[in-house]
Amino acid sequence: MNNDSRTVHEIVNSAVADLLLVDASDKGPLGGVISKMEQVSGSAGIPEALVTMAKRIAKLAEFIIMETTPFEEGFRQLSDGLSKMAQNAGTYLVNEENAGAPPGERNPGETGESGAPADMVELFTKFGQQLLITLEDFEMYVLEYEKGAQEALQEIKRMLHTWKGEFGVLDIKDHVDCIHSLEERILSAGSADTDELFRFKDLLESAAEKMKSGMIPLLPEQYRITLASTGGEQHSQQEAGESIGVVETADEAQTDSGEEEIGANADKGLLADFVTEAHDHIHRSETLLLELEVDPSKMEHINTIFRACHTIKGVAGFLSLKTLTKVAHSTENLMDQVRKGALALTPQRIDLLFEAMDCLKEMIAAVAGAIEGIPFEVPESASYIIGRLEASSSGEAQPAQAVYREKRVGEMLVEQGSASERQVECALKKQLQGDERPIGELLIEEKVPPRVIGKALAAQTKAKTTAVEVEDTIRVPVKRLDMLIDAIGEGVIAQSMVYANGAVAQLKDIALEKKIAQSMLIMRQIQEMSMSLRMVALRSTFQKMARLVRDLSKKVGKDVEFAMEGEDTELDKSVVENIGDPLIHMLRNSLDHGIESADERSASGKPQKARITIRAYHKAGNVCIEIEDDGRGLDREKIRGKAIERGLCKQSEQLSDQEVYQFIFMPGFSTAAVVTDISGRGVGMDVVQRNISALRGAIDIQSEQGKGTLFTIRLPLTLAIINGMVIRLNNERYIVPTLSILESILPEKNQIETVVGREEVLKVRGELVRLIRLEELFFGAGTGSRDKEGIALVVEDAMGRNVALYVDEIIDQQQVVIKSLGEGVGDIPGVSGGAIMSDGTISLILDIAGIMRIAAE
Repeated sequence: MNNDSRTVHEIVNSAVADLLLVDASDKGPLGGVISKMEQVSGSAGIPEALVTMAKRIAKLAEFIIMETTPFEEGFRQLSDGLSKMAQNAGTYLVNEENAGAPPGERNPGETGESGAPADMVELFTKFGQQLLITLEDFEMYVLEYEKGAQEALQEIKRMLHTWKGEFGVLDIKDHVDCIHSLEERILSAGSADTDELFRFKDLLESAAEKMKSGMIPLLPEQYRITLASTGGEQHSQQEAGESIGVVETADEAQTDSGEEEIGANADKGLLADFVTEAHDHIHRSETLLLELEVDPSKMEHINTIFRACHTIKGVAGFLSLKTLTKVAHSTENLMDQVRKGALALTPQRIDLLFEAMDCLKEMIAAVAGAIEGIPFEVPESASYIIGRLEASSSGEAQPAQAVYREKRVGEMLVEQGSASERQVECALKKQLQGDERPIGELLIEEKVPPRVIGKALAAQTKAKTTAVEVEDTIRVPVKRLDMLIDAIGEGVIAQSMVYANGAVAQLKDIALEKKIAQSMLIMRQIQEMSMSLRMVALRSTFQKMARLVRDLSKKVGKDVEFAMEGEDTELDKSVVENIGDPLIHMLRNSLDHGIESADERSASGKPQKARITIRAYHKAGNVCIEIEDDGRGLDREKIRGKAIERGLCKQSEQLSDQEVYQFIFMPGFSTAAVVTDISGRGVGMDVVQRNISALRGAIDIQSEQGKGTLFTIRLPLTLAIINGMVIRLNNERYIVPTLSILESILPEKNQIETVVGREEVLKVRGELVRLIRLEELFFGAGTGSRDKEGIALVVEDAMGRNVALYVDEIIDQQQVVIKSLGEGVGDIPGVSGGAIMSDGTISLILDIAGIMRIAAE
């Protein structure tokens, strides 16, 4: 055992004693506190956390002496910090004394993977799911650290420390040792190897997947060898089991020795889920206890309550809520004895169980408060309830008069040593003699410091306040959500049919029209709300791309900077899930073919570090995802030559750049001279085109040889509902997406001009916009008279190109539910889907980019 450890413990306790002598009028003892904290921070072989706390406490004491910090606030923080530090120093001392204890049994997964214990399966599953989410943040921090962001290393260390505690709670010792070993190497070196961090992330990702399935993860052999060589297996179990709720800073420390701390590093999402689930378990248990009071023989009710307590105990243990775990465990033990028939479920025991449920509810409310930033406090009744439950489980008779009551202010002050019994008795005597002043005022007259009275009153008031609002959540299967959205879409269609019905229109009832309009507004709000449930950000997908670029750039030996923009852009969940593969193929091509070697870049006057940017943004009712690199660009002539060689075009054909670039999406098309394990086989871009088309999207290419390439993927914001402008061509109705329309114009004859005797353009405020007569495009040239009056819709595609669509009439604007045309019809150029109109007929939804392509052919 390290002698410095015991010395530090003694110094901290001495500083706590000095603090008791401090008053607003006498700050002299704070000098002793500063001196002792400097001793602690200079001690060898103690945790960095204690050193940091000591330095902060010393600095705070200086601020109080110099009156930079208000005395009352500063003294409270100082008291809290020293109290927490004394506790942590004591814990560290115990760890030192136990360091030589024989190591615990190995992880059950050592000799082969096995399932988690039956009572831990749910806990393993939940932790595995949460771990996968936090690993995405970990990867992001590693990428930032690799770029030079030193502050990211602090987040990496924090996450490692948190995971070490979480794996310790689940008793997965090998992974605890592995994390501890990595943590120690980072602390000793003051830096981290990003390659090692990425390998470690992959290790935890594999472990999380197994834990999601209720399995105990097995540490790979190479990690065991590393641990054995570094002495990692000597890491003590008590140190490995550090709580995720441990707080290492003075300003985050607990306030009283009777409190537990929910740390800043504790996952608020897990805590909120626990609050919701625990409330459900307790409510169910109380309902069953009422039935058991009538008929104690219902074994299924007893088993259900037992399982509820067992679940609460498990999750509370995982979250390091020690007292709550003890109450749940003691309740579980009592129920276990009852279900085994060892004890009878007497009225007295049912009353005790109800009290236990009340105690659990009070603590869960305190957890809910901690989520909102209210310090977590263990209720006074907890230890009393635990004692009664344990006594009842052992078969001991319960004292009939043992009733817990709320402590009075005077009792609290006497217990704390802030007031003597004589002072409290004198104040109470005055009240009995008719003095109506509050007890606090009377105690001040008895020379009790106002500060300690105020603190006691605040604690008493806080103990009475348990109602805390926590946002409730509920898990819903995606399939049910899709069914709901489909049903709402059908409801919109049905409502529009009712509104358009001639019988309703003839009623001429203003009140009815208002009600129908109100119902349509409500339906639209429901529709928009339901659609928002499916929208997810692209951040997670983009972060995976960042890791891909990082790994591949090292593999091919190219220095590449990867940038992300617009990662918070939201897109339909089904689109996000299917866009990953196309992005991977495009980034692999950019790295392998687009980005030059360092020598090539230097020779062409470019910086040696290449840049690849992925960005997302909204435009014209779509979400655009761009992948841009500053590489060599596409070789137009080489692509064209390969297309001629394969018979895809003729030597005499004059093709635009876009037409040439589209050849790279043909199956098996590749201009690569060498096939690598990254790209060059001519299958990747074919997959890209097919997957994007399946999402009703499109992809465009802009490239300049020697400068770089920009790929733009245009995707629909949602696959279900759009706002559309209903137009008429002859006797047919079509729908143009409203977000694609820039303006509508009733053109004069002098605004339309013919170019080269065939093409038409529309003059719009001095600019020329190509005019497309949809009637001729759909039904053939010469089908309509060019003298016929109509309306021009100036529309824009996702690439920012404008055209004017000439139509007969604008009929209406409405929300429509997109319907697939079905396999029998297949894909129709210029059409993205269909919609059922209010009269039951079907109208086609126009694809602006597709219409532009048809018109260009």
